[in-house]
Amino acid sequence: MQFHWTIFFRPDLMDFFCVDDIVHINPLEASCVLYSCWTEHFLASLDNGKKHIHCMELKCPAICDDATVRRLLGLKYPAAAKRFNGFVLESYLENNASVKWCPSAPHCGRAIRVDAGERYCEVECPCGVSFCFNCAAPAHSPVPCTMWDQWDAKFRGESENLKWIAVHTKSCPSCHKPIEKNGGCNHVRCPCGQHLCYACGGKLDSSHNCNRYDEKRAASHDAIRRQMLRYTHYCDRFNVHATSRNAEQITLWPAVQKRIVQLESANSIRPLIRQSSWLAQAHGSLLASRLVLSRSYAFAYYMFGDEVRTYPSDRANLAMAKELFENQQEQLERNAERLSKVLAAEAAPKLVEEEVVRTMQKTVNLSKIVDTHCREMYTCIQDELLPLLMESMSIAPYRPDGPDKAKEMDLA
Repeated sequence: MQFHWTIFFRPDLMDFFCVDDIVHINPLEASCVLYSCWTEHFLASLDNGKKHIHCMELKCPAICDDATVRRLLGLKYPAAAKRFNGFVLESYLENNASVKWCPSAPHCGRAIRVDAGERYCEVECPCGVSFCFNCAAPAHSPVPCTMWDQWDAKFRGESENLKWIAVHTKSCPSCHKPIEKNGGCNHVRCPCGQHLCYACGGKLDSSHNCNRYDEKRAASHDAIRRQMLRYTHYCDRFNVHATSRNAEQITLWPAVQKRIVQLESANSIRPLIRQSSWLAQAHGSLLASRLVLSRSYAFAYYMFGDEVRTYPSDRANLAMAKELFENQQEQLERNAERLSKVLAAEAAPKLVEEEVVRTMQKTVNLSKIVDTHCREMYTCIQDELLPLLMESMSIAPYRPDGPDKAKEMDLA
């Protein structure tokens, strides 16, 4: 009998099949040649970096079944089959908005999955890395991803330079470039030719007098210096709360733990009072508030800057929302400092039941107040401020206990 083997791929059948025509070949030999031909085609496609392998028939749109590609490659080229599995997995992750690789460095090899519709959230990988699921950057709420990306780049690249320029230079009143004095005399000449007084930054002329405060001169500071001073304001406060959190985590927490052990072992105090979970909860609230405060200054820098793009009709609403935000920020700041002082005092070795009860009530109350202020700031940002922007932005919800534990996707 004469046969001609023609290979077709049917996605619904998930396999190959053949039809007979006229050719002088044994069916068993044809099958071997056929599989070998397809195996080499798969290997060549894989070597060319193709993640989706098409039928080798010219212009055929059919995509070969992954299981078949894996099976045939595995028989002759096990390493290529393993490489193909990696391509398939990467392709799946690229096209699935609910799954992402953990951004840890070095890479932990875990793929993290969230529920559908939870794009704006923060998760913690089993390896310990916390990140924003939307942009894969370190957790940064309540700052939207776009603003955080800009802040992080500016903070890493310009922070120290801008602060140094703001402190150690004066702006030329003519060309507005920063000038550094290189001698003791305050009579300075800018490269542009302008003579200025380094004490006040004003032009040197017959009417120059800088011992009196000049409101007009202060109001006419050039835009570059005003921007530097503005950035320094927000950057300093961002750093202050980040540094405070670090100290409260490294130094205060061991003292709080020691106090917890003392309370739990104090037989002279009633068992109900010895229960000390309120201390750990209050410390957790303090750390969470420091994160919110620190990042709130990064948010404010961009939200209330001259470059922010809002609808003209919403300018008045922006001013009112800014006032609300800054009031909440101020209240959170004040109560976070009070909570920090109370916890530091509670870490002292004195154990008197009446004092412990008073401190517990004060600490629990402050912890609730701080938590409430954090939630209010998130609500203000999400519901009052971000809707005013022309560019759509969103933030992850407030999580006082930190990012949610991630669901690791099974890659087997």
